[in-house]
Amino acid sequence: MKVELMAVVGFAILAGCAGGPSSNPGKPAVAAAAATQSLNDADKAFVAEKFNQAMETSLSGQTTSWTTPSGDYQVQLTPAKAYQKADDTYCREFTQAIGESKQAPSTTHGTACRQSDGTWQIVG
Repeated sequence: MKVELMAVVGFAILAGCAGGPSSNPGKPAVAAAAATQSLNDADKAFVAEKFNQAMETSLSGQTTSWTTPSGDYQVQLTPAKAYQKADDTYCREFTQAIGESKQAPSTTHGTACRQSDGTWQIVG
């Protein structure tokens, strides 16, 4: 269940940060799993919004925590120092811990870059 949950939340974040279905066709499928039904639409949108806020405003090493509106999942996100790529895009690595309420979270690491519309898209 934990592996599926990580893929589901990764999918939710990718879908929420991609700026819409046509901005990067196929990219959300990279993290999608059969369990994408685990998060309802409100939870997916909430996770994407909170991810964007934390990536934009949190200090390096500062952990932001939240519970999804359904109360089913707890999320912790810790962005690292931002850096600028050669094409002037800003990126940050991050650590994310996600778990069902009252269970130990699963942790993953990744990188997200700020898009021209100000949202953050997971790139690795």
